[in-house]
Amino acid sequence: MPDGLSGQLHREALPARGADFSRELAALGWYHSMELPTGEIIKGYNPISELKQRYEGFNLPKDLSGKRALDIGAWDGWFSFELEEHGAEVVATDVVDLETFRHAHRLKGSKVRYETATVYDLPKLGLGTFDVVLFLGVLYHVRHPLLALEAVCAMCRDMVLIDSFVVDPGESRLSQPLIPSMEFYELDELGNQLDNWYGPSTECLQAMIRSSGFVRPQLLGVRYQHAQVIAFRHWEPEPEHPICVEPRLLSVLHYRNGTVYFKTGVEDYVSFRFKTPEPDIGREDVCVEIGGYAAYTLKLVREDSETLQGCCFLPPGLEAGWHPVRVRTRASLFGNSISIALDVSA
Repeated sequence: MPDGLSGQLHREALPARGADFSRELAALGWYHSMELPTGEIIKGYNPISELKQRYEGFNLPKDLSGKRALDIGAWDGWFSFELEEHGAEVVATDVVDLETFRHAHRLKGSKVRYETATVYDLPKLGLGTFDVVLFLGVLYHVRHPLLALEAVCAMCRDMVLIDSFVVDPGESRLSQPLIPSMEFYELDELGNQLDNWYGPSTECLQAMIRSSGFVRPQLLGVRYQHAQVIAFRHWEPEPEHPICVEPRLLSVLHYRNGTVYFKTGVEDYVSFRFKTPEPDIGREDVCVEIGGYAAYTLKLVREDSETLQGCCFLPPGLEAGWHPVRVRTRASLFGNSISIALDVSA
């Protein structure tokens, strides 16, 4: 059998993933149902009860006054308008300008700012940073998921709520492979849509989130084959009663050139050395902070009884200039700081 025909038959034999709701969506014209000030409800594919249940599951504060919120991939805008009703200053974005969003915006008398851009271009729009970011049902639609997550991280001051299709609903962590994995959909294997590219496992989704600049992905649950994760940019608060002395930072250097000078857009590691009398310390016990944002320790090597060396990535979204680096452990406070330079000439 010719190779080309064999490949075609193989792709056609692949099992479909997810539900195809394109006909129902086309018939209704709206993905989100929408409540209007008059009491009228525009019926969409997602009912109001389901949308409210999803929002409540995020465990956001009831009062978001004084907070800035970003809704990436807003679609018809139900979550954008809900954030606004809770007091947040909201920016909504999507890759296309949707009339359904505009229509609901007018009828609600909303002040939500609406922008059209890809997720990769968001940091270039000068929108600033946000306290709360929603990234719901978008990740598996992008061709470059890690770049997308890094762009989202750069826009975030505190936390991002991520919803993504996953391939292992209801499976325990113990039943997953040791190395996180994802499926790749070349054609329309997921939901009969050409713009669905990936299906990560739940563990893979959390690993990607950590690799993109977040340090504490918290799995809220898996529902309808979608995982909901809160991703934080900061460590937990320092312990009120530390049981170990703070580490003493010895050096912070560029992993390759051995200087304190770094550049954005280059995937280079930050190498740091510190001393601590704390025994049996592991990689996940080390909390690094660079420029006020947490950095996830990728590797930790013990040099002697008190000296350790680790490495991490620079947190996304840092501005040009000098940034302090400091380290603590789960059982200690932060110690001294050493500064590194980003996009600064030597």
